[in-house]
Amino acid sequence: MRDGQASFTSRMVMFFRALAAHDPTIGIFNDSLAEQLLNARGQRIVRRPRTYRFMARLFRRRPRLKGAFASLLLRARFAEDELARAMETEGVRQYVILGAGWDTFAWRRPELMARLRVFELDYPATQAAKCDRLTERGFTTPANLVFVPIDFTTQSLSTRLQESGFDPALPTFVNWMGVTYYLPLPVVEGVFRELRALCAGGVAVAFDYMDAQVRELIARQPKTLLRRLRRRIGLRIWRRIGEPFHTLLDASQLPDWLRTLGYELRKNLTRETKRDYLSPEEMGSYVPDGWMNIALAHSLPREA
Repeated sequence: MRDGQASFTSRMVMFFRALAAHDPTIGIFNDSLAEQLLNARGQRIVRRPRTYRFMARLFRRRPRLKGAFASLLLRARFAEDELARAMETEGVRQYVILGAGWDTFAWRRPELMARLRVFELDYPATQAAKCDRLTERGFTTPANLVFVPIDFTTQSLSTRLQESGFDPALPTFVNWMGVTYYLPLPVVEGVFRELRALCAGGVAVAFDYMDAQVRELIARQPKTLLRRLRRRIGLRIWRRIGEPFHTLLDASQLPDWLRTLGYELRKNLTRETKRDYLSPEEMGSYVPDGWMNIALAHSLPREA
């Protein structure tokens, strides 16, 4: 993202969640509060019936877009499902959301929130924009929610957490969705290492990543003028937004890569397996697709 500006993609994710909450054919994830955080124009769009007629036509013509939309919802469902499991099986009582964006967990899941201390970390401008909107819309910040502004490329994650009251001795669950591909690889690896070094009580990290196989797919596509033009326009748009991709990870090498960082891969939902995470009834008519994979890693015990 551009210096001093709030993340554009995090606002888009909030908008997509609001759209999904209005579509009864989507059973993957329901963010019932996202619409309340939209600006007035966004709220008008998600309340118009013609918006959903347009979506239906678009997704019929471009089914891959429908699959990518479903994947955005699935990663949110995955993180919260795995958090709930970890609370029951591993005694997790500390929840860290890295790159929280406009996430509404703290107000939407009171049954889990009552048993957790939650830390939302994000780029300062993005977090400030969210806090202003929350205040404007009458949301009250829960006493067990801590906002932690951070620039992952220049500030220490462990330092910022400890300065904010984080308890390293407690078993911790980390939600790191929608971030890794926007950061350089050394920064991504540094975050994993810092979390393991900090969390003496153990840490589980739910994260998504862009599969490096997408490079081969692009390379195999016919080099038509239209495809080159679309790719050039897409790259220009992402550079203008200020949030280009930096890091892609190889799904086949993920277990070994994580082990070098001190983690064990527990789950890895790829393009082929994402649709199996939920039952067909829960999935609804939207089936996840695309090259954004979703994973869960647990820290390995540290040597005495």
